Amino acid sequence: MAKSRSDEDGETSAAASDRNLFKLVAVSFGLLCITQAALNVSLRLILYTKDSSKLEMELVQLQSSYRNLTEEQDQLKEQLEHVTNERNDLQRKLQVLQSQWCIYFGGSLYYISVEEESWQQSREDCLQKGADLIIINNREEQQFARRFGKRFWIGLTYVKTQRAWKWVDGTPLTTGYWSPNEPNNALGNETCAEIKDYDQENNWNDEPCNLKKFWICEKEVL
Repeated sequence: MAKSRSDEDGETSAAASDRNLFKLVAVSFGLLCITQAALNVSLRLILYTKDSSKLEMELVQLQSSYRNLTEEQDQLKEQLEHVTNERNDLQRKLQVLQSQWCIYFGGSLYYISVEEESWQQSREDCLQKGADLIIINNREEQQFARRFGKRFWIGLTYVKTQRAWKWVDGTPLTTGYWSPNEPNNALGNETCAEIKDYDQENNWNDEPCNLKKFWICEKEVL
């Protein structure tokens, strides 16, 4: 059966409408893709800007830390140089002292006399050397003093007004190493102390101060 012209015209109009709809959908989809692409670019720019700002802040912090470390390094170098100079100065002073003195022990230098004098003259010699007669503070120093094999004055005297034995620095005697039955003031005026029997640990003896004996000076250096 042949189609009428009106029917053909209707079909043509419907086909055209379908094509227009397809074009509209295609254009809309294309616009959507473009919009999505633009959004992606914008988002990447935003993230890049944030990252750049963060990196710039981190860079500033790193530069600040570097400057601080450089300053600390310079300060440490100065301190090291200062400590090194002090050490060298102390070593020079110690060498000078050791050239004038005999023995170093426990933070002190000791001078052992080669002649004999009274207790007072012995002390005056020590004072002229910037030292004083030996003060025995502990058992180790007592053992040290014994080894010289001489009878010598130590910095200990009996103060009659106080009825007490005192060291030359004014401190009272707390621990003594007296020989048996000493001090006994056997001669009536034995107010100065000496090391007598060096082969025994307890070897102190009281003697008249005018007797002549060897002596030991002590100078604290540390």
